Amino acid sequence: MKIYEFECLDSLARELCRQLRPGRNIVGIAGAPGAGKSTLTQKLVDYLQDVLNIPSAYLPMDGFHFSNEILRQKQLLDRKGAPETFDVNGYLDLLQRLRATVNYSVFTPTYSRTLHEPIAAAIEIKPDVQVVITEGNYLAVNNGGWENVREILDILWYLDTDVSLLRDRLIARQMAGGRSKELAARWFNEVDLPNANMVQKTKSEADALIRLLFDISAEKS
Repeated sequence: MKIYEFECLDSLARELCRQLRPGRNIVGIAGAPGAGKSTLTQKLVDYLQDVLNIPSAYLPMDGFHFSNEILRQKQLLDRKGAPETFDVNGYLDLLQRLRATVNYSVFTPTYSRTLHEPIAAAIEIKPDVQVVITEGNYLAVNNGGWENVREILDILWYLDTDVSLLRDRLIARQMAGGRSKELAARWFNEVDLPNANMVQKTKSEADALIRLLFDISAEKS
């Protein structure tokens, strides 16, 4: 498997451009929870558009979380974030729509960490978009319906991050969402850590591992 190490966002963006095919490309970035996938993807999309003049769009897998009400009905609320707590078929359907040649915008959901709920039709993907970058924990998982995602993607990169470095970041995320430090630590141990360990085992399914030798959060949008 190829391993790419990038010292800046520009080198990452230009390597991605070298791998693009003619027509619309759907690019996936997989990785463990808290690895920085959403920050990287948002800044990469902005860079492609604003610096390299390539019409691009962001599609977060997290927008396909089941609502809290559905999770209650399925008795999955205490496992929110696990593979079975997402509408994988809805995600696949939308990816297939983005594969089709259409002359209208496709609107996709996102996830609010303030409301703790998905928000429908929050992101517009215009018909001239050449690169759609989608990110999520489970893009390289090979069961539960997720294996069909890999077949749709033109490129799948895995953001390789040491799981041991994620603990503080994920606990801080849970505390920002309203949990006490004790409950946030418990959530990490019982939900986030098992998910992260499972996702780490899927990295061999990706086309390449990418490692960031710079602080993506410090990059200008």
